[in-house]
Amino acid sequence: MAKNPADISKNFCVMPWTNLATETNGKCKICCIVMTNKYVKKDDGTDYEIQTDAIEDIWNSNYIKNVRKKMLAGEWVSDCFYCKGQEDQNQKSPRHSYNEMWFDESVISKAHESRASGGYVTALPTSLEPRPGILCNLKCNMCWSMSSSKIFSERKAAVENDFAQIPSFLKDDWKHEVEWAAKSDFAWSEKDVYLENFRKCMPTLKRLYFTGGEPTLIKSNLTLLEQMIEAKKTDLLVSFTTNLQVLPQEWLDILPNFSRVEVTGSIDGLAEVNDYIRFPSQWKNVSENLRKLYDMYPKIFLSVIYVVQVSNIFSYVDFIRWVAVNFPERQMQVMPTMLQGPEFLRPEILTDELRLKATLYIDEALEDSSIMLKNREYLKDIKSQINNINPNAGDLRNKFREYIQYLDSTRKTQYLKTFPEMKSLIDGK
Repeated sequence: MAKNPADISKNFCVMPWTNLATETNGKCKICCIVMTNKYVKKDDGTDYEIQTDAIEDIWNSNYIKNVRKKMLAGEWVSDCFYCKGQEDQNQKSPRHSYNEMWFDESVISKAHESRASGGYVTALPTSLEPRPGILCNLKCNMCWSMSSSKIFSERKAAVENDFAQIPSFLKDDWKHEVEWAAKSDFAWSEKDVYLENFRKCMPTLKRLYFTGGEPTLIKSNLTLLEQMIEAKKTDLLVSFTTNLQVLPQEWLDILPNFSRVEVTGSIDGLAEVNDYIRFPSQWKNVSENLRKLYDMYPKIFLSVIYVVQVSNIFSYVDFIRWVAVNFPERQMQVMPTMLQGPEFLRPEILTDELRLKATLYIDEALEDSSIMLKNREYLKDIKSQINNINPNAGDLRNKFREYIQYLDSTRKTQYLKTFPEMKSLIDGK
């Protein structure tokens, strides 16, 4: 009998046996980490959609059954590209975290069942990760039209303006994503089929994780929580990621009804750094709402997800020090995740000079015992990651400079005022 995931297969992950995620357009993925274009497909090559297809058909589609079979055989599937990349660099991946949280006897039983039945699993998913639409109040510099209504509006106006000075390397991509978003159905979370699919999963649901868009702005999320309370289904983990710009009272009132609530704040820098990257975020709102959630412990468990990109490596150190000072009695974890794209914003474009400075800055923080141990361990991960160098870094730096100049000209921001330490990157020296 298997006692740990590696006993089942060398790259086993609980998610294909427990979880179903959606993109903002209702198309389905095995988990939220899977890249956008890796949708669960029907035999004819079209995509399953949570608002039009029965959950049973999606969950035991040939696509997902094949993922399970390959994983049981120890093969990596293309859906798992991100985790494989992390593990190839000896980094902890989301797969490891999911296995730590959710690997149990029920998963072992499902794995054995699917091994004997061609990948089939009788039980419906016990974890759902819906992303119901793109309604958002921010225009993060690494985001795109399929995740933020604000980005969609900004880029739609740009591509329709013959005089807009869009960087040449981005014009076609922006035009394509704007067209894609314009024809997408982002109101799918109000459709009867989706609501029925959710009701089918509700009795055995162990985890519900909302992302967005901004989940607290999307009314259907609150509707689902209200329905679960009415059905007396409150014995589960409810979690969501929020940019902390708004924190509606109705959310604060409803969340304590559930047995476990985890809120992850999306913060990508301290103060003005976060405000620049997550434009037009206001740090006053972020810090105040972070404190509100923090003070609701133990009804709410709070953490932070920090997307590491080239501009905010130094600020990660500043932010975890700020956490240590402002929340000393119970520091929250600040979990770094490396930006997947766009490539020209990734840390691999650091110059040798900046990479050395960042390494020394991290080394100094590693000796700071006031910072909780877990956050210092995360620092070691960042230190390892920033020493990866992209062979096309020169070309990517040029694209980075063009993009930053475009943002500053259209948003009336000043990159070097916020990031003076990055002057050599902007100057091309």
